[in-house]
This record gives sequence, structure tokens and C-alpha cells, in this order.
Amino acid sequence: MGNKSQILTVICLLITAISAWDLQGENVTKLTGSEATLRCTYQKPEDYDAKYFHEWRDGVTGSTLFFNHTNVQDISRMSIAYGEGWMTLTIRDITLSDEKPYRCTLSGSGISQRADALLTVEQIPQHVHVTNLEVSPRHGTEAAIAKCSSSGSKPAPTMWFTDSLGQKVDVANAEIHTTDPETKLVDSALTLEKTFYKDDNGEIYKCHVKHHNSPVITKETNPVNVQYETTAYLTNAGQNELLQEGSSLAVSCNAEGNPFPTVEWSFTPDEHINISLPEGQSLPSNFALSGDGRTMRVESVTVTDDTSTNNGTFTCVASNSIGSPVQLSFHLGVYAAPVTTVPTTPALSEKSPEPEATAEMQPRSAGSDAAVIGGVVAVAVFVLIVAVVLIARYFMSHKGTYHTNEMKNHDTEENRNDDEHPMVDDEEDYGGKKRTEYFM
Repeated sequence: MGNKSQILTVICLLITAISAWDLQGENVTKLTGSEATLRCTYQKPEDYDAKYFHEWRDGVTGSTLFFNHTNVQDISRMSIAYGEGWMTLTIRDITLSDEKPYRCTLSGSGISQRADALLTVEQIPQHVHVTNLEVSPRHGTEAAIAKCSSSGSKPAPTMWFTDSLGQKVDVANAEIHTTDPETKLVDSALTLEKTFYKDDNGEIYKCHVKHHNSPVITKETNPVNVQYETTAYLTNAGQNELLQEGSSLAVSCNAEGNPFPTVEWSFTPDEHINISLPEGQSLPSNFALSGDGRTMRVESVTVTDDTSTNNGTFTCVASNSIGSPVQLSFHLGVYAAPVTTVPTTPALSEKSPEPEATAEMQPRSAGSDAAVIGGVVAVAVFVLIVAVVLIARYFMSHKGTYHTNEMKNHDTEENRNDDEHPMVDDEEDYGGKKRTEYFM
């Protein structure tokens, strides 16, 4: 019983001593090429006066790296340091092979403690690139156009695609990761597969690769080539165009599509016109094409004669290899310009030939209308003045007649007096004055 008690007492003392030192290692994570410092800490008992030793070992093989200040394996990129309550192991230019646990040890009289400090080595992606798959998706179909790859990363990075607006693109496939069992390096890939539409044509996408210990790495894809069918419309032409002979015309057939559409013009004379275009000629001879054949121009349209006509239907056909061709038409009618015969100056003779009547009178211009209106106003003013003069004469005439009759009545009385008084002169009135009549 006595021996057992002694053994238990020794064990208890050892446990107490070990727990008093409390040696602990601190784990560290670093990138390749950087420097890592592994640290172990402990609590030395106040009553421990014996000598003790510091030791660092390879936690995998158990071989001693340092004993106190002695570099046992003479590894130049490793060094140690220690003080009261701590000890460190520093490793420079870290490589993937340095990833392992490192064991710190305290040994001495009545003490033997060890703890592990784990070094984890990470590596940012060594190669990030985009492989363009040279696929031309059609509008509304799903296709894979590019593959973004990352290699030599530890751990696996995060990958995603964005469009030109910076918005994240929802792709059909998830990331694929392949890990090397020895180095634990990861190769990752993300494929840009989605449904493409007409508006995506020419879009440049960006692949982003993010390792948590490094900035984002970005690579661009080539512009996506989305194919879509032809659309077209006419400019400067309605369904029916009516022009006077000699007028100009320019009509464009605006076509859009991918691949870029081709445009062809053709002309069909009206049914009642028995004129056909020469073989190999698609338009009347006075029409020309410009702008890669998309714009049809004519400087002067002509009426129908025995050999040519501009009256008929013009048709534009736009097409590419996607979908059905687009056909647009308009009808052109040309009418003759009005002809006016200018009268010649008649010869000086008794009988001058009258000018020939014009086949069709030109409409009056604004100047001639003003002249006509001015003439009418002048005639109206003249007639008004004459009427005023005639009315004034009429009234003046009646006034004179009244005075004359009055005088005649007076003369009758005088004649009576003359019979009684023959001595009075007939040429004088009773006032000694002559009678005078006024006529207008």
C-alpha cells in the first residue's frame, strides 16, 4: 500500500507540474512565398528554478529542427527565438511542402511538454484565362460561348461572369473543381452557357476569379456573335408615290440582321404597259443604286414612252441565312408636266393673227393674283367717285330750278305792274337789278 501511495503522489505532482506550464501552439495560415512565424506559449511556475530546454521538431517525421539555438538540420530559411513564456519558429519563402504541424517542446528536470503549431500554406491562382468557343448562337437559343479556367489555386477560388453593365450573369453550369491529392492544388473551370437574344449581339462578358487572399482577377471574352433574322423598312416612300415628270427620288431599303442582309431591287411595269426591261437589267435605265445597293436614286423621273417607263412597282428584297427574306414594295406613278404655249408678238399688219389658246393654263402665281385684286379695287373706287359726282350734279340741278321758278312768279307780278306802269324797263327788276337764271 505504501508503494502505491508514493506512485500516486508522484503522478499527481507530475500532472500538477505539466498543467502548470500549459504549453500551447498557435496555428498560422500563409501564402506561398511569404514568411510565417509559428509561436508557442507557456506559463512557467514561479517555484521552478531548474534549467529547461526549448526544442522544435518536424511534426510529421519527428526529426529535431532546433534545440535551443542550435540549427540541427542547418536550414537557412528557418530561425528560432524564445523568451520568458514563449518560443517561435520563423520560416521564410514558404513553399507548399512546408505545410505541416511543427512541434514545440519544453524539457528539463521534472518537465517534458510538447504542443503542435500547424502551418497551412495557400496559393493564389497561378493561371487564369478565357477560352472562346467560337460559337455563334441564334436568337432565343441556349449555347456555351466561353470557358473560364483557373489553375494552381489552394483552396479553390470563387468564379463568376458579368456583362458590360457589371451585372452578374446566371450561367447554366456550376463551377468544376479538380484537386491534386498530393499538392492539394485545385484547378477550376466555369462555362458561360446561357440563352442568348438579339440584344446580346456584340456583348463582351468578363470572368472574375477571387481567391480570399488576393484581389479579383478579371479576364474578358470576345464579343458574342448572336445571329438573328432580317428586318427591313423603306424610307422616303409610301405605299403609293405620285410624281411629276422631271422630279427626283431617293428611296432606301434599310435592313438589319446578323449576318448582315443583302438587298436586291427589282421593277415591274404596270399591267397596261407593254414594255419590259432588257435582259439582265432590274431597274429602269435612269435609276441608279448606292450605299451597297440599299438606296435607289433617280434624278429625273420620266413618263411612259414607246421604249421605257417609270410607272410600276419597285420591290426591295432583304435576306440573310437566318429566317425568311423580307419583301417591301411601293408603286410609282409619273404624270406629264403641264405645257404652256408662250404667245408670239403679232406682225404690224391690218389683220394680226390672234394668239393660239393654251392647251392648259398654268395656275396664277401670288403676284398675278395681287395685280388682279388691285385692278378690281381701282375700278371700284373709280365707279364710286363717278357716282358721287353724278349725285352731286343731280341735287345742284334741282336747286337751280327752284330759284328759277320763284323768279318766274315774281316776273308775272312785275308784268302786271308793267301794264299799269309802262315806264319801267323790262330788263330790270323792281329793285333796279337784272334777273339772272343759273343752270347747272
